[in-house]
Amino acid sequence: MERARKMARQEVWSTLGGAVTGSTEMARQALFIGLALPFVREHETEADLVGLDYMAKAGFDPRAAVYLWKAMAAAHAAEEGKNRQAEFLRTHPTDSVRLNDIASSLGPALATYNAAREAGKRPNCSIATAATGTRTGTR
Repeated sequence: MERARKMARQEVWSTLGGAVTGSTEMARQALFIGLALPFVREHETEADLVGLDYMAKAGFDPRAAVYLWKAMAAAHAAEEGKNRQAEFLRTHPTDSVRLNDIASSLGPALATYNAAREAGKRPNCSIATAATGTRTGTR
């Protein structure tokens, strides 16, 4: 709902901007870059931190998120090479921003994780490998 309201306001502003500049599409793109993208990145950051809290409450070690994003950063670096997009044009936070946000939220997440473990939360996940049909588990 929040995003829909912002998009509706943005549409009104782009129409007004188009009336002034003569190009509704140019006004729409400028407003999207200036107004919408920062909120999209903000929502992605919020989702990362909510996910960190959920995993801690379920008894999963939240430090695993750091290893995940380090691996993602390495994969993205290998893919992107020289084709890096400017941060203000991105729909998602950069990997380094995500890692910093997660690292700064690890203290509370670890406290939640420790409380969940003390309460008996011990997730037991298994991953079936399609090629061999074998299952591997972690405790």
